[in-house]
Order: sequence, then structure tokens, then C-alpha cells
Amino acid sequence: MNTSHLAIIISMSSFALASGCYLHAFANEKQKQNLNKLAYGLFIFATFLVTHVSINSKLQGMHGISSGFLLVTILAWLTLFAQMFFKVPSAGTFISPIITLILIIHLLTAQKHQLIGAQEPEGLLAFHIYSSVIGQAFAILALSVAILFWVQQRAMKKKQLNRLLGSPLSLASLEKILIICLWAGFVFLSTGLILGAVYSQFFAKTPLGVSNKVVWAIIVWTWYLLTLLAKNVFKFSTRKIAMMTFIGFGIMAFGFFGLLTRM
Repeated sequence: MNTSHLAIIISMSSFALASGCYLHAFANEKQKQNLNKLAYGLFIFATFLVTHVSINSKLQGMHGISSGFLLVTILAWLTLFAQMFFKVPSAGTFISPIITLILIIHLLTAQKHQLIGAQEPEGLLAFHIYSSVIGQAFAILALSVAILFWVQQRAMKKKQLNRLLGSPLSLASLEKILIICLWAGFVFLSTGLILGAVYSQFFAKTPLGVSNKVVWAIIVWTWYLLTLLAKNVFKFSTRKIAMMTFIGFGIMAFGFFGLLTRM
């Protein structure tokens, strides 16, 4: 790989990490300032890298892929200006995941840049598959915890103690486990999507493109993101997060039994 290829991968990963730091900062008051600084630093670093890629692809006449990187570059710089001059520190919270998603889709659909004789890093495809599957598995775990939370809360609210499931876990513990499941799923699925985009662009003999599986994974990833935004940024109650978990699982199940069975 040349420097531009590495810059693409590192910038995409940095935007993804910045997304996680920005999101987590809203839920962690003790480390909020440090997390925001880390996210801001990652965002600036990724912006300079993607700017390099955008300029380099334009100079080399690769117009088929330069437009996507140019879009991301402009969006990233506008976000930085909004944070610096208009004091909108939360802008990166929403823009970072959007940029990450744009880069993933762009690598999946843009003209391939596979190097002649380039060898696929050992385990790259397998790691992509396992990460994606584990990310989806955590959605199922989140559903299970959300059901427990819902039943326990309703029984306590109606003072129907005989309907409690006998679980030693309190509502606070169930809430914590639910958030952990959502975070773990978001991290694993983000990793899977990034690795899949890298594999498709640089190593696959034929481009993967935006297949039904990819569309399904992106929808599930978006659901994870929206749920975490609802909890951390907009302070939705755990009851509402549980409802979003039910809806998200329904979307995932529809994709699995609808989209994938038609492939």
C-alpha cells in the first residue's frame, strides 16, 4: 500500500474513533472534557489525512474517486470551522459518524485501487466477518436485556411483585448491561464495516459493492448509532431505549429473513 491508501484507512478509523469519543463524552461527566479533547484531536488528524487523499487523488486525475473524498474534506473542514469560530463543540458528534459512513460506502462503490501483486493481510476477511456477526449478536443480547428490563419495570410500577422474574439484577444493573451491549455492538459492527470496505477496495478480486448484506449491516449500524445518540445526547429514558431496541431488532430480523433470503 502507498501513503494515500494508508491515509484513507487511518482517516476512516480516526473518524470512527472520534464518533465513539464524542458519544461517550455525553455519558461520562468525569472524563467529558478529556474525551471531547481526544475526539477533537482525532477529528483534526483525520481531516488533514482525508484532505491529503483528496488533493492527491485530484492531482493524479482519479476523478472517479476524488469527488467522494472532496465531499468528506469539505464537510470535515466546515465542522472544524463551526467548532472553532461559532463555538459548536457538539457538531462533531453528528458529523463524525456521517463522514465514517460516507467513506465506507465510497470505498465499497468507488473504482477499485487494488495494487498488482498486493497480498491480503492474513485474517482480514475472517476478522471482517466475525466482527460483523458479533456486532449483530450483541443486538440480540440487547433485545434480551431490554425484555428483562421492560418486564421488571412494569411489575414494579404496578406493584405486582409476584410477576417479577426472580432476577438478582436490579433495574440499574439491567440498564448498565443494555448500554454495554449497545456500545459493544456498535464497536464491533463499525469494525466489520470498515474492514469490509478496506477489503473490497484494496484486496477483493471483484468489488463487493453495496449488496443486500451490506445494506442490512449499514441499517443495523445506523440503528445502533441513533439509539446511542438518543441515550447519551438526548437523554432518553431507559424505557424508551428499550423500545428502540425492540424496533431495532425488528428491523434486523426483517433484513435477515427478507433481504438475505432473496440473495
